[in-house]
Amino acid sequence: MSIGQRLFQAISDRRNVAGLVGAATGLGLMYGGVIEAGWLAITAGLYGAGFLAVQIAAPPSDFPRLANGGPVTSAADLPDALRRLAGRVGPDLPPAARKHLDSILVTATSIQGRLAEMDAKGIDATPFQQLLAGYVPDTLRAYERVPAALRAKVRGASGKTPDQQIDEQLGLLADQMEKLVEVLAQGDMDAIETQTRFLQARFATAEPFE
Repeated sequence: MSIGQRLFQAISDRRNVAGLVGAATGLGLMYGGVIEAGWLAITAGLYGAGFLAVQIAAPPSDFPRLANGGPVTSAADLPDALRRLAGRVGPDLPPAARKHLDSILVTATSIQGRLAEMDAKGIDATPFQQLLAGYVPDTLRAYERVPAALRAKVRGASGKTPDQQIDEQLGLLADQMEKLVEVLAQGDMDAIETQTRFLQARFATAEPFE
């Protein structure tokens, strides 16, 4: 992501916008003659209050999204965002699932430079965005919502425990991640499209751990 893109993202952050609204209120009070002494401190305080109010009410997601569900972050930023989420959820995963997650992270990190190149050249990285900002984090967060006491118990019609399901799903995603990297190296866009359709069919209507 370029410096300009990072600057725009920081400025447009909803916490910063709320803070600026608060600061504008302070300036309005000053120019209106309501406050005089200490106006700078009051304005700064109103900015901080707006910023913190939004932070507390709706903290930013690991994976900010556009209104249409697409990721805001560039493709090259996705491995770092996934590592942050994995750092929170990973320790609670069963050992086999944790290995699959580690494999996904290693593979994602190995192509981070290529993703940055795709960003710079405007090359479509949708398959990687869907996997790294959609399917993998969605699976992790769904598992995270299951109470710890129920993760080793059979739930729903699947006849499997959440621990078994997360192992299977992350294993599948790790395999698909490796296949995407292979076809990316070969420049086979048809194969990438095939992998994308497979993931969409497999995860679009999935209701894990129910």
